[in-house]
Amino acid sequence: MHIVQNVRIMAKGDSVKGNECQEYFLPEGYVSRTTCVRDGFWTPERISREPFNGSYNVFKWISEKENMLAGKSILDVGCGPASKFGLFFPHARITGLDTHEAIALAKMNNPKGSFLPCDLDDRKSLEELCGMLATFDVITCIDVIEHVLHPENILRLIRKCMAPDSVAYIGTLERDRSRGAGCLASPKAEHVREWNQAEFTAFIENSGFIVDEVKITVQALRPTVNEKALRVQTLRCH
Repeated sequence: MHIVQNVRIMAKGDSVKGNECQEYFLPEGYVSRTTCVRDGFWTPERISREPFNGSYNVFKWISEKENMLAGKSILDVGCGPASKFGLFFPHARITGLDTHEAIALAKMNNPKGSFLPCDLDDRKSLEELCGMLATFDVITCIDVIEHVLHPENILRLIRKCMAPDSVAYIGTLERDRSRGAGCLASPKAEHVREWNQAEFTAFIENSGFIVDEVKITVQALRPTVNEKALRVQTLRCH
């Protein structure tokens, strides 16, 4: 994951407009951040925890569902260091998108893969990138969409890179199971907004996808005390 400069804690006046809550299928009164994090995201501590973070269980599920993607192409949107690809998709043709910082790490971990730097929050940048990309058998976007200000840009990119028989896996924190019902703002500085399962499914379906299956997994493979209750929801889509 990635994403824009200037982290700041929610302050008075940071709430999104009501129509924006409706656009993202969030409950009335939900407070989204107005800035997000990009540069300096991949700290040494975060990199060291990457092999055991929330996407481990998700990629394990995808690997089982898709037969390890043997001989298939995969596009990972917001790939980060891509440290688990060799474990779960050793025979796939890998393409990853993320910031320059993340791409440098991904290339070291996957020298045979193709990794392209981009701004996942910039529509023009993503539209230009679409012209360079073909369609892919499988597209993954795991624990990324909660970090960006304009998730519709990512979803538009995913749709344009899908063929009729392509599959997309889109995952994010499940707010109610992780924070408790009634939570109206993320306590995590890196998260712009968070959805529960019903809201996220509605948002993804309204964005042009058909949701085939939803999988709930524990976020961390080796959770800290503060992470034990966190859950990730992943939607398998056409």
